[in-house]
Amino acid sequence: MGLVRYLRRFDLRFMLILTVLVLICVYVWNFSALTYTSGDSTPVFVASKISINKREAAAQQDGNSKTVEEKKEPSAFTLCPVIVNCASNQFSYYVQSGQGTAQPPIICYNNELVMGKGTADKTYTRGANIVVIHPKFKTIIDRRSFDLYESSDNCMAMARFLSGFVPFKGQILMASFDEMSTNLCSSVKTLLNQYGSALAKNLKFRDNFVLVGEKALPGNFGFEKVGSVPKGGSWPAAAVNVSGCATQPISPKYVDVDVINGYSLENCGVQKCGFEEIEIHIATGDTGTRAPKLCIGSVYIYYPGLKGSRGFNLVELDPATKTVIKTAEYDTYQVESSRLELFLENVGPKNFLIAIVADDGSVSLKQHARDLLKQFGFDGDLIAMRTVLYFVGRKGLKVTPVQKISRPDSPKKFAPPINERFCLPMELSEATVEQITSKARTEFCAKHQSFADFCFVHHKTEPLIPATKLTSYDAISEVFEVPILVLGGVNNIAMSHTLQSLLKQPGLNTKKVYVAYSIMFGDDYKPFIELFGFQQVVVKPISRYVEFLTAALQQFWLLNSDATHAIVIDDEVVAKPGFMWYMGHALKAMKRDSQIGAASAWNPQGFETVASDPSAVHVVSLFPGQAFLISKTFYEVEIKDREQECCSQRSIQQWFQSGTQKQYKYIIPEISRAGYFSPTAYSAQTQPLSSLAMSMPRTAASMNLTEVPLLMDNVYNFDTVVTDNLKSAYYVTERDMTICRNSKGKGAVKLLAPFLPLDKHNIAVVYSQARADDYQSLKYLYSCFGLMYMDGISPYGIYNGVTTVSLGNKRVYLVGTSSAYYKQTAQSLNPYVASF
Repeated sequence: MGLVRYLRRFDLRFMLILTVLVLICVYVWNFSALTYTSGDSTPVFVASKISINKREAAAQQDGNSKTVEEKKEPSAFTLCPVIVNCASNQFSYYVQSGQGTAQPPIICYNNELVMGKGTADKTYTRGANIVVIHPKFKTIIDRRSFDLYESSDNCMAMARFLSGFVPFKGQILMASFDEMSTNLCSSVKTLLNQYGSALAKNLKFRDNFVLVGEKALPGNFGFEKVGSVPKGGSWPAAAVNVSGCATQPISPKYVDVDVINGYSLENCGVQKCGFEEIEIHIATGDTGTRAPKLCIGSVYIYYPGLKGSRGFNLVELDPATKTVIKTAEYDTYQVESSRLELFLENVGPKNFLIAIVADDGSVSLKQHARDLLKQFGFDGDLIAMRTVLYFVGRKGLKVTPVQKISRPDSPKKFAPPINERFCLPMELSEATVEQITSKARTEFCAKHQSFADFCFVHHKTEPLIPATKLTSYDAISEVFEVPILVLGGVNNIAMSHTLQSLLKQPGLNTKKVYVAYSIMFGDDYKPFIELFGFQQVVVKPISRYVEFLTAALQQFWLLNSDATHAIVIDDEVVAKPGFMWYMGHALKAMKRDSQIGAASAWNPQGFETVASDPSAVHVVSLFPGQAFLISKTFYEVEIKDREQECCSQRSIQQWFQSGTQKQYKYIIPEISRAGYFSPTAYSAQTQPLSSLAMSMPRTAASMNLTEVPLLMDNVYNFDTVVTDNLKSAYYVTERDMTICRNSKGKGAVKLLAPFLPLDKHNIAVVYSQARADDYQSLKYLYSCFGLMYMDGISPYGIYNGVTTVSLGNKRVYLVGTSSAYYKQTAQSLNPYVASF
């Protein structure tokens, strides 16, 4: 009996051991029998049976990844069918799609099976299966699956996951199972492109797909494959896989690789910015080219023919590293703004949002998107039909200091394009003038109905924000301490444009701007000027311009008794881009050369056909006025107590017609930095001046003159420059002037230009004079060259008998025979003398 009991106990132990051994064998046999295939259905290996050497492993590896050092048979502990040995600064991956409905996907990270059959929990499902790797800690932080066959809602959930949950530069390992294309929405396709995929956007029904990507990795730089059912073949398509080693992060800066086939421009065309700034060029595109431009550092992210579209063009920028994290384009003219909202929601809290709206982005822009824009310091309610704009914002700002809006005159027209270059500081703060907010403007407009244009429905909520000072403007810092006097008239529409144009000048010191107006308009003008943070000069009621000018100047200088110079802006004149930049360099020139009486920002002869050099500065004999810089000495000697004699009419009608007590020269830019806003405001008595203003000299409206280098050395050495150029000039012939004569003037220079020699950069036209003030022939030449000539006053643009203009890259001198330049240089060459 004891033996029987012993045998029975042994039998139970034996059966238990035998059962365990059988289970282990079955498990090993099942695992061994699994066969994995590559994209072309060729067997890659059979686990625990085939060992692949290094050369074969390299042949299996995806072409974009790092060299695979070794593939080994898997151990029973990793359960990953491929073991990849990598360098210490790399991670290994093996990602294989599912095949049909029977074979699930496999995702391995650092030789560990993290998703697929054999894992502790079944995390994979039909559709897209994703594993997320933390970029800093190199650990798995999530595993998600999205059934993209079942519902489009799952695709939006996937979009929110990819855009919001995955950290910047975090890696994803992704494999499809069964079918993932049915409800693969455009949002996810766009996001996968930002993870390095160039193939996901073209997936077809039941294609197999794998991707090793990274957030903010451009398309074509991820490791990916697609497997499709071959033509004439049967489903399921063969599984596809990628394997290898990769660094973390996978790519260098996005800004470098994003435009690898694009465009670059050193410092984006601006002077080198400071260490804590970055160079920016922004253009909203014009009516013929809706695509915008955006250059960051030295690389264009958006450029016509490269990237960019109608509506919103966005960039998320990391200010700490000056790195572009991601870009996106949303045509909110045609497509509703839910995708835009998704992008805005997931911008990092410390990152910058750079936004450009081209052509129109308002039609399908929902209120939620407008509200989200407000989180970045930009009032989304300002976006109206065909409004173009840009801003740089950060979450938490109430009002961003970097923004600009341009609106059309009517819904049927396009808005004037914006084209600006500047240095963007890597720290954004609130607007410097706290009281200048859209709320204050709205409240003002509710009480003051007379400012119709300023309070137009699409304007009245726009914040009045001073432009950010550029680093390059440090070179002209003195000019920001020079007081500015604006002569305000009865046209409040024009004055509103004058004040707004000043506010757009980078670095403007609002405490140095004084606006003079009659006390008669105090109820409206006083609160209006306070909106801008400007100072006020109130003048008693008077009817004549000269009396208003006299009183305004006297009070202005009393308030600025320590100032050595002042800038004066006449009524109905607006500052153009580059106004303060030009004035800053003019201030240096005036301090160096005491013979310069004043510097005007307006060139009365700066018409498009004869003004093409933004760097050129000319010397003229007559005071041009409009928007000018003068010294206190000049004011006290030539203007003070002499206003009735020198300045009885507006400066456009030429001050100092009877001369000054001293001999001065004046300087003007070839391309105006100031211009008239309201040419139709002139009375019948000054109709010729109305015609002049309506001719619209070419100004900065079509060019970026914010910080163009200015050739001030030519001002100091003007006589020498003109003399030397006349020595080497081509002198026009009688045949050339026949073209002008036969066309009866009227801009015949267009016909003359093709006959000028290509190898000569200086052209001279000599005209006859009976005496120094005989301008009869010059009057005809002015008509020929498209210049303005007014009877009764001296010719605009002349200096010692010579007028200087440009024809493309050629400098043209109109030289009178009574001029010293002719007698010293041209006369000995015996040129043709035009006489009309």
